[in-house]
Amino acid sequence: MLRVTEIRLPLDHGAAAIEAAVRVRLGIGKTSKLDARVARRGYDARKRSAIVLVYTVDVALEDEAAVLA
Repeated sequence: MLRVTEIRLPLDHGAAAIEAAVRVRLGIGKTSKLDARVARRGYDARKRSAIVLVYTVDVALEDEAAVLA
């Protein structure tokens, strides 16, 4: 299991946005099987006009060794 941190998304993001952001961060395509669970969710409100959600996500992949290489 991999832990992906600092996934930053806008407040009004859709349900599939977390998985899409994890795929982009890890550089994997949509064909790979991915099981993602949110471990932590927080708010970054340092800029009042641009408040974002910050996620830490635990990810289980079919071939984690290939992603880490």
